[in-house]
Amino acid sequence: MSAVADISIIVPIYNVDPYLYQCVNSIVNQSMKNIEIILVNDASTDHSLHICEYFRKNDNRVIIINKKKNEGLVSARKIGIHHASGNYVMYVDADDWISIDYLEKIYNLVINYNVEAIFPSHIREFLGNEKIIKNKIKSGFYNKRKIQTQVLPKMLSYGKFFSHGITSYSWGKLFLRTKLLEFQSLIPDDIIMGEDAALTFSILPQLKSIYISDIAGYYYRQRPGSIVKEVI
Repeated sequence: MSAVADISIIVPIYNVDPYLYQCVNSIVNQSMKNIEIILVNDASTDHSLHICEYFRKNDNRVIIINKKKNEGLVSARKIGIHHASGNYVMYVDADDWISIDYLEKIYNLVINYNVEAIFPSHIREFLGNEKIIKNKIKSGFYNKRKIQTQVLPKMLSYGKFFSHGITSYSWGKLFLRTKLLEFQSLIPDDIIMGEDAALTFSILPQLKSIYISDIAGYYYRQRPGSIVKEVI
């Protein structure tokens, strides 16, 4: 790995040991090698830390941040990005996973189009069933003018009730680290619902260039015990 990683992957972790191995294993085995993997253990009480240690012992790209107090997802992401050194950053939730060439495909768009962020599609997995979820706005390159005229008017509403033009999730997307650091710092730590949307829809209007992509290599595991299910 060169002195500066192309991408820092930040994984916030709290009591997800049934899924954590699959998640981290999918990251360390990426076809793209020049990455930094930051595992933020948010005071887990299960075996999550032991799984993190296993990967750190076997891969020098893995960094563990072991928090002594559980303070939630937003706080864990903030700590992770403050430790990140990569040019770009991606969040991966600890119960999700990514396909082996996902980072390579996403980063190739950065190289080819010199953009500040990539907004890809993803795959929703629920009880063994998979469905590709795409952005409603057409894939392609958008400069500042096109972001303002074609993306922002349909970002939150695409003509149907609760139908976003851009998916609200911040995980799986790729952001220029300096931009993400600026806007992630503004999100209150105590948000437990809508923290992704608060970040995604705050940062997007401030970007100079983006690429909306049909690439779907991030697997979002929608599980009965997820934070959304618990709150509802």
